[in-house]
This record gives sequence, structure tokens and C-alpha cells, in this order.
Amino acid sequence: MGKHQASDASAAATHEAGLRFVQFIFRFRVLGALLSFLGIAAVLYEFDAPAWQWIALVANLVLWPPLARAVARRSSDPRRAELRNLAMDSVFGGAWIALIQFNPLPSAVLLSILSMDKVAVGSWTLMRRMSLLLVLACALVTLLAGPGIRLETTLPIVFACLPFLFVYPSAIASVTHALSRRVVQQNRLLERLNRTDALTGLPNRVHWEDAAHRELRRYRRQGRTSTLLMMDIDGFKHINDSRGHQSGDEVIRRFAGIVRSSCREIDTPGRYGGEEFGLVLPETDAAAATVVAERIRRSFADAEFGEHPGLRCTVSIGLCALDADIADVESWVRLADAALYRAKKQGRNRVEAKHPTRSADA
Repeated sequence: MGKHQASDASAAATHEAGLRFVQFIFRFRVLGALLSFLGIAAVLYEFDAPAWQWIALVANLVLWPPLARAVARRSSDPRRAELRNLAMDSVFGGAWIALIQFNPLPSAVLLSILSMDKVAVGSWTLMRRMSLLLVLACALVTLLAGPGIRLETTLPIVFACLPFLFVYPSAIASVTHALSRRVVQQNRLLERLNRTDALTGLPNRVHWEDAAHRELRRYRRQGRTSTLLMMDIDGFKHINDSRGHQSGDEVIRRFAGIVRSSCREIDTPGRYGGEEFGLVLPETDAAAATVVAERIRRSFADAEFGEHPGLRCTVSIGLCALDADIADVESWVRLADAALYRAKKQGRNRVEAKHPTRSADA
């Protein structure tokens, strides 16, 4: 049942993406039809074209875009249907190039419009395939209507084609800019997700260790101390086993909220792994860090859990302030962990400081 639901959801998402694609193409089809209409109409007027060509041109402008959209929207695969519509655009374009007898400027406008949208929504491969259809349509109409080439581009035809030179490239540029901004935003979101723990919203271990590395480098440059806290929720396995993982997740989220509310903007809390958390406190010595740690410990001990009124939790905390004997972040974490382990051995729900010059196993 779950697989069927996932498959249905995926199909629905694909269909919805196809409908958005159809609407995107519809807007550009309308714009392209209007811009090409101006140049073609100027040529037909100067050639004193027959009425059926004018009727065909108006139908191409007024009827074809909404018809193409309606057909694609009703299709089970809107994107594939819209690609067929794009192929018809190329066929129409080739026919009009033949009917205006290859007049250079309007023909160039048509070719530019038909090339830009194919590259924008597909690829150069798609454009090459569609170009073949255009050439075939152009050749067929030339055979049926009779060969004819008029290369004179008069001033009215030039003026009729001028709007294309500004409007269509500007529209393409606007879409490209919007897409690039969306890509930047999505990349930023992805980077943030990659650096954030999904359950708590705190920085994950990698991001948190980056902050610890920065503070260690700053200490070596400027000599300003920082303190690192390692915190572990007491008896967390028992909470998971007796009350379930959802309750365990609630405990972790609640503790993360307490840690976050106890921090300054320059501090970096993080989920180190499982029920263990870290906190980097820049510009903070061991005494000041102990005050912060006690505040976190008391707040968590007093915390109430709405759906579990009888649940009470505690946390053990070890801390270590930087000094010249700490060679790297791994040593800094190990010393704070040693203090945390001592807090666990001495009864839990307490804060212990580890002097960095003492051995990690003391």
C-alpha cells in the first residue's frame, strides 16, 4: 500500500510539473506569436497577400496558443504533449517563412523565436530536431505555393520587426534571471539543510566542529579564551525504551530549545550525535561557562513535557576552557568529554569542569 501511495504521489507531482511547464510555454507562445505576427503582417500587406493567408495568420495568433494549451493540459503527460506542440510551432514557422518568400528580417525574427524557446526549455538537441521539421515544412509549402524569394525589406517591415529585438530577449532574460535566483536560493537552502540537524534545527556535528576550529584558530592568533561544553541527556536510552522514540525525540527537541535560548548570538550550539550536544562559547572562561552550564542544567531539570506529565529529565555537562596545551579540536572535545564522564560517575545531573592541562583520563 505504501509503495502504491508513493507511486501515486510521484505521478501527481510529475503531472503538476508538466502543467506548470505548459503554462510557461503558453506565455512565451503568445508573446512569440504576437511579435512574429507584426513582421509577417507587414510582409503580407506589402505583397497584397490573399485573404486565406490573413485568416491563417490571425488563427495562428488567436486560436493556436489557447488550443495548444488546452490539448496539453488534457493530456495524461502534459510535458510530452507540449513538446509535440513545440514541434507544431516549428512546422508553422517553416510554413510562414515560405509564405513570406524568405523576406530576411521577419524570417530571422521567426527563426530566433523558434530557436530561443527550444534551447530555453529543452536543449540544442531538441532545437536541431525541431529545426528539421521547420525546414521540411518550409520546403513543402514552397513546393505547393510555388517558389518565390523576395529579399527586399522595406522600412515598414523593419519597424514592424523592431519590437522583437527588445521584447523577446528581455522576456527570456527575465525568466533566466528568475531561474538563477531560484537556483541560488535552493542552493542556500540545501547548504543550510546540510549543516543543520533535522530534528532539532541546531547546527549538525560538522558545522559545530567548524565553529570549534574557528575559535581554536582565533585563540592562537589573539590569545582570547573560549570554552567548550559537552552535554549528554541522562538515561536517554531508558526514555526511548520505556516511552518510545517519539517521546525521545520530544525530549531532544526540548533540550535543544533550552540550549538555544541560553546562548548569545556569538555562541554555537550543536547536536553532536544521539543525545549528546556541544556548545562553543567564545570570549568565555571556565567560570562564566559554568554559569551558563548550570542555567541549562536547571532549566532542563525543571522542564515539563505536556504529553508526559510525569516525565522529568536531567543532563550531565562537562566543560573545558582553551589553553596553550590544547593542540586541536579533537583534544578539546576529548577533555570536555572527560569532564562529562566524571559528571556521570558522580551521580549525573551536574556540571564538571576539566582543567585542560590534566590528562583526559584523570
